[in-house]
Amino acid sequence: MVDKSSDSLKFKDIEGKYNQLMNLNHESKIDLEPLTEMVDKYEKMIIEEVMESTDYNVTKSAKLLNVPRQTLQRKVKKYNII
Repeated sequence: MVDKSSDSLKFKDIEGKYNQLMNLNHESKIDLEPLTEMVDKYEKMIIEEVMESTDYNVTKSAKLLNVPRQTLQRKVKKYNII
């Protein structure tokens, strides 16, 4: 259960779900990717879709994604999108 009196998520808030995932992984032999890799793949997919929809206009894409233009430029470079 998440402690709603706190502004930050603590491990104890997600420990039950974490343990379920770990048990599932060990029981079914599912190879889960590290979370950071899954997040990177998802972020790249979203950025690619938005960039394509704006004809690769970084300023328009940044506005649609509600991120600073410089942040989007850095991520575009990181993911080799353009």
